[in-house]
Amino acid sequence: MNKVERDEISQLPYKYRPLTMWSIIGWNILFNAFFGISFILTLVFAFNRGNINRRSLARFWLLIKLLVLIIIGIVIGILIATGVMDTIIESIRDAISQFIPQ
Repeated sequence: MNKVERDEISQLPYKYRPLTMWSIIGWNILFNAFFGISFILTLVFAFNRGNINRRSLARFWLLIKLLVLIIIGIVIGILIATGVMDTIIESIRDAISQFIPQ
């Protein structure tokens, strides 16, 4: 990036400034750190009026997380409908009962 580009970017309002590579990496780590906390932070940043680029990044991760939840729900629904889930639950119970005496 040359001096003219840096000057143009520095004159932009904060709302329109591009994210740096390190800030994108940091925001990605934050949006994926812990599911419960990061989901709340993703929602907050996806709907606030701050930096437009950060908002777009948060909306991307929100969309990805919602798609993953939908796919997991469909897979669990299929497992329950076919009866495979009962077998999986019983296998888990058997494995746990071997380690925990009753």
